[in-house]
Amino acid sequence: MIRVVLTSIRSALILLFLIQGIGCGTIGSLYRTVMPGDEDGLKKRVWVIPFHDQAGVGEKKMAQITADLEGFLEKTGRFLVKKGIETTPSSQIILTSQSAFILSPTLIKSAEEMGINVLVVGALRPFEADTRREGIWPLRKTKRKVDISVLVNAVDVIDSSFLLSHLETIDKEYSSSGDGEERKATLKGTTLDEALSEILENQAEKIAKELRAHPWRGTVTSVDSGGLLVNGGRDIGLENGSVFEVYGIEGSIRSFDGRVFPFLGDKVGEIEVVKVLDSSVEATPLTGGPFEAGQVVQLKH
Repeated sequence: MIRVVLTSIRSALILLFLIQGIGCGTIGSLYRTVMPGDEDGLKKRVWVIPFHDQAGVGEKKMAQITADLEGFLEKTGRFLVKKGIETTPSSQIILTSQSAFILSPTLIKSAEEMGINVLVVGALRPFEADTRREGIWPLRKTKRKVDISVLVNAVDVIDSSFLLSHLETIDKEYSSSGDGEERKATLKGTTLDEALSEILENQAEKIAKELRAHPWRGTVTSVDSGGLLVNGGRDIGLENGSVFEVYGIEGSIRSFDGRVFPFLGDKVGEIEVVKVLDSSVEATPLTGGPFEAGQVVQLKH
């Protein structure tokens, strides 16, 4: 009876968190409320999904935005950025508000199968310009102040919760005596490139800072008589002798927009890494059990 009551209370608190969290600048992942942890030094695998083009700059510019953000994330030294993955159909990502995306279960499943820890999605928001005339005729010039904004969400693959939702905006001012297409071309040239570079670098630093507070988490991908296989390997910094705590999935809750959020149950036991491969490790049980595919692992400190 006590366990049922505690579980109900925890579910209610998580649901309250979800309701209050949508629309906030930074939204904590569910696992922070049930599994707080110190920085573990392991790299996280990140997949940057091609951003939504709400500003109408075209596919070439949007491809450059994706590539630039990938580069800035790599420079932080904290991520393994997965590149060359087939472009995701836009139907799998829906912008539901000014700050939040819904990712399809198919996309989440694909990321999980590839061992991705974090999905990064975003949008180049529509440009907002304020135009005014200054000076004395015939020397008057048109001066424009343009807001250039990029929205970024970082989503935890295991529980589909938000790690980060951040809108970065830069104001650019410039003068132009041209009209129409000439002013548009100026915006899409040097001014836009400089602004986007600064915005994306800031976003990468924001992501790195936020994820620093979250421990690396992986999953048990298979279990047999010889031991367990975990989806993290030499590539993220694991070594022989590393010990994982293993947790089961206790249940899930459905948010008001239909998304399902699993949350962790009690600790099942501990396992030790006995063989390190490039992108996975073999482990053997130390304590507890039973161990099953799909359980969540976290490095023991």
